[in-house]
Parts: sequence; C-alpha cells; structure tokens
Amino acid sequence: MKRWKRRLRAVGAVLGLMGLVTFAEFIIEESFQTVMFGTWAAQDAGDWPTVKAGIDLMQRIERLQHYANYSIGWLQPLAFLSYQSYAQSERYYIRALRAKCFAHAPRLFIGEEIALEFTGFSVITQENEVWLERWPLRVRVKSLPNNPTLYIRGSIGQIESDGRSWVTIVNQNAQ
Repeated sequence: MKRWKRRLRAVGAVLGLMGLVTFAEFIIEESFQTVMFGTWAAQDAGDWPTVKAGIDLMQRIERLQHYANYSIGWLQPLAFLSYQSYAQSERYYIRALRAKCFAHAPRLFIGEEIALEFTGFSVITQENEVWLERWPLRVRVKSLPNNPTLYIRGSIGQIESDGRSWVTIVNQNAQ
C-alpha cells in the first residue's frame, strides 16, 4: 500500500509540474493575443505608432515564448508541439503586420533592418546616381533594374531631397 502511495505522489508531482509548465506558456500566449487585439483597434484608428509599438512588444513576447518552450516546454511534450506551432503563427502575424505598418508609416522603421518587394517606382538619375522612387520611399541602386519588381534588404534611413523628407534604404542589397 505504501508503495502505491509513493507512486501516486510521484505521478501527482509529475502532472503538477507538467501543468505548471503548460499554464506558464498559456499566460505568455494570452499576453501575445492581448497585444494583438490592441493592434487591431490601433489599425482601425490609423494610429500607426501604436501599431508599431505593438509589433515591437509582440516580437519580445514571441522570443519569450520561444525560450520558455525550448527550455522547460519539453516537460509537457504535447504542449511543446502546440506552442511550437503557435510560435510559428505569431511570427507570421508579426511579419504581416510589419508589412502593413511599413506601407502606412515607413518613417517608424528608421534605423531598422527590413526586407521588401519594391514595385511601381519612378526612375530618377541625379549626378551619376540612379534612384528609384515611390513616395515616401527612395532607394539608390547601382544601375537601372531590368525587372519592374525589385527585392531589397537593408537599413531604413531618412534623407532630405527636393524639399521633401524621404525614407530611404541604406546599406542595401537589391536584386
């Protein structure tokens, strides 16, 4: 009888630990969703600085989710797999929302690395430089592109030109 009691206590302890891990990851998931819901209201209001703040917060929460899942999540294998999938969904939502926010307010991304597909641009040649423009984005390239779609990765900066303030991509790779 004592042997069964010890086994039951051991099983109870394991189940309690598994529940603790799952509950902690659940709370992290809920915090992400709360921020996500806030970004919906901010988008409806056209409040892009709040959307950008939400993106930054969601990225931090997603990293926390990743670290929690890979450090203690394995104690509950089913939860580990579930939260691994949830983290993939988080990353996708963040990527999509970053694209939408950048389209509406690119100045909020000054100083950050970004990758984008650039289309519908005008070609401007100034002092042996080739610029591609679509207000408010301006990109300097080495030569005139052959393709109407350009894939660009680089840092977002700001320049003054033609009496206007442009967002530009510096230190970029364009294909």
